[in-house]
Amino acid sequence: MQLADYAAVLGVWLIAIAAPGPDVVLILRQTVRGGRAAGVAAAVGIALGIVGWITLAMAGAHVLLEADDRLLGALQILGGAYLVALGIAGVRAAMAPGGAHEFELGDLAPTPAEQAGADRSSLVGRSLGLGLATNLSNPKALVFFGTVFTVLVPGDAGTADRVALSVVLVATAAAWFCGLALFTSSARVGALLGRRAARLDTIAAVAFTLLGLVSLVAGIAAVVSPD
Repeated sequence: MQLADYAAVLGVWLIAIAAPGPDVVLILRQTVRGGRAAGVAAAVGIALGIVGWITLAMAGAHVLLEADDRLLGALQILGGAYLVALGIAGVRAAMAPGGAHEFELGDLAPTPAEQAGADRSSLVGRSLGLGLATNLSNPKALVFFGTVFTVLVPGDAGTADRVALSVVLVATAAAWFCGLALFTSSARVGALLGRRAARLDTIAAVAFTLLGLVSLVAGIAAVVSPD
C-alpha cells in the first residue's frame, strides 16, 4: 500500500467515526448518566466492536455479502432490531414515573445503585458490553466495513499493510471515542449536560429507534427483493 492509500482510508474513516450515530449517542448518554468511567468503558466496548468488524473485513466477509444481498439484509435486520429494542426500552424508561430515565434492556443498563457508586465495577462492565453490542449492531459500521472499506483497501495489499492499517483504524477510533467521553465528563460540560440528562435520555432513545427502523426497512427490502 502507498501512503495515498492509507490517507484515503484514514480520511474516510475519520469522517465515519466523527459523524453522529449510535456510538456517539451512546457515549454521551453513558457518560452523563454513569460518569467518566462508564463513558470510557463504552468507548472501549465500541473499539472492541471495531476490532471484530475489521477482522471480518480482512477475512473476506465482504465476498459473502456481495454474493448474496439477503445476507447483508439479514444482518441489517438483526442490528436494526437491537437498536429498536434499545430505543423502546429507553422511551419506556424516560416515561416512567419518579424521574428515573434508565435504559433497561437485558442486564446491560446501569441501575441507580450502581450509578451511586454501590457497584462501580458492574457499571463499567455493563457500559463496556453495551458499547460492544451497539457497535456490532451499528448499520453505519456494517456499510463501511462491508463495502467502503473493501473498495478503498487495494486488493494486492500485503498482510503487513493490512495489519498496520487495522491498528491505525482501531487506535484512531479508540482515541476519538475515549476523548469524547473525557470531554463530556469534564466539569463544565458534564454539569451542562447533567442538567439536561432526562432530555438526553429521550433524544438517545428516539435516535436509537429511528436508526434501527431505517436499518430494518433496508434489511427487509434486501431480503424480500434481492438484486
